[in-house]
Amino acid sequence: MFAPESNAGIRIFSGGKDLIDIADMAAEERDAILYCFDQNVKKIENISPKLAASLRPQREAMVKFAQIAKGTFPETKTYSYPGQHGGLAVDFLDPYLYRYKIAADTARGGHAYTSYDDSSVGGYGTWNLPLTCGTKTYIAGDSTNGYRGCDGGNGTTGAAGHSYVVIFQDGIIELGTTPRIEQIHFKSDLMDKYVPISVQPLINQTIEDRKMIYQYSTPGMIPISHNTGVTIKVLPNATGTSTIPLLGMVFYEAEFNDVAQGARVA
Repeated sequence: MFAPESNAGIRIFSGGKDLIDIADMAAEERDAILYCFDQNVKKIENISPKLAASLRPQREAMVKFAQIAKGTFPETKTYSYPGQHGGLAVDFLDPYLYRYKIAADTARGGHAYTSYDDSSVGGYGTWNLPLTCGTKTYIAGDSTNGYRGCDGGNGTTGAAGHSYVVIFQDGIIELGTTPRIEQIHFKSDLMDKYVPISVQPLINQTIEDRKMIYQYSTPGMIPISHNTGVTIKVLPNATGTSTIPLLGMVFYEAEFNDVAQGARVA
């Protein structure tokens, strides 16, 4: 399914999952996925042409992941962008959609374990990651749990739909400070066979002139469903709070982000 991406040097960190469900999509749904991708990458290009160039080869893969997400969710619905009530939605990842729970629990919709800072209002509005030199820190998961997409559990003020996250290949970015990460370890609930990978030796050189933008390597695109937890653990070489956004897309049932239904409960 991803042979064209593989031939172009784009890989997938499947986390040991070798069987997937794939749903059909109408042409209008495909157009919605690609429109979302193109609009966001165009805005990224205004800031960093090099980041945008690294994302564009992954464009068609996002249509395929949308099919996989649709096949993973229990109900058959239709994609649109922006998402519509009762349907499926797609968007670029932001802290609100990634950090969908401060305290993760199955009764309220999933396992949003991370080490990202909870200091903002509601705990959803930041990509700030507190780091301590030599102490393992989690971009996804924690010391005992993998990060999962929302599993659709009911909240006290509304229903939370399912979500499916895809982090782009090389989609871990650090902004505004000298990079503090030295090694990154990737594993899943199904597979833990790889050792951490070292950060490339020129990471402290920004990828864009006169802008502090640093890009970390990943073993490929990283899909995260509500069924299988994924852990991304980093080892920092300095202490401080870094801004580390994740570039990716999230596919979800509209109830997951439906303000009208009060879906987002703390």
